[in-house]
Amino acid sequence: MAKKRKQRTGAKTNATSGAAEAGLQKNVGWIPPATGIKINTLVSIVLALFVGWQTFQQTGDIAITLRLALVAGGSIWLVFALVLTLTKFLRRK
Repeated sequence: MAKKRKQRTGAKTNATSGAAEAGLQKNVGWIPPATGIKINTLVSIVLALFVGWQTFQQTGDIAITLRLALVAGGSIWLVFALVLTLTKFLRRK
């Protein structure tokens, strides 16, 4: 039983050292920041247009339509900013 535990922990340390030897970094994002901003912009614009279109069909009032479209598009950026702030807080050195 003790040998199995040692083998398991040995495998973990070997995998960790192998990743370090390969030059892999631990806290690197999977997409570049510029691409993330472009995707976020596209998603927020599409959501704002969709919400605006649906609201205008239901109410016919342009003021309500613009307000809800801005809230929907802005909510994407609000969530992005909160997650970015939380990530920077948790990954500080």
